Amino acid sequence: MFRLLLCLALVLGLTACADGARQLRKPVEPLGDFKLGHAIVVAPNIVQGPASRDATADDWIAGVDAALEQRFRRYEGDKFYHLGVSVEGFVLAVPGVPLVFNPKSVLIVKVTVFDDAAGGKMHDEPEQITALEAVSAQTIVGSG
Repeated sequence: MFRLLLCLALVLGLTACADGARQLRKPVEPLGDFKLGHAIVVAPNIVQGPASRDATADDWIAGVDAALEQRFRRYEGDKFYHLGVSVEGFVLAVPGVPLVFNPKSVLIVKVTVFDDAAGGKMHDEPEQITALEAVSAQTIVGSG
């Protein structure tokens, strides 16, 4: 159950980018005994999707690491959990033509959660998360 909540929180955190500043000003909703220990982000085999703007692996590592720190460092539970995140692929939307070609950005990551007290992974295989850019008034013609 905790793994599901953590993955859901990660997805919500990553997809809230369009409205992220407002979300981060809200009080933190409890996430059980969660306290972020380490958050390690890598991108050894990152794939750029079709019709995407360019970005380097280092750009993605820095951006995802900053987002994880900003969102999850706020939790003050009693147990440390560590996150291992691999950025697998992305599409950075280019500006589109409304109602004809309205591209959205996409980010694909794999996440492994480590329980510090238990000394190991909480699941055998990494959870793959695909975060799609939310539709909003600001992105009606594409976020490019």
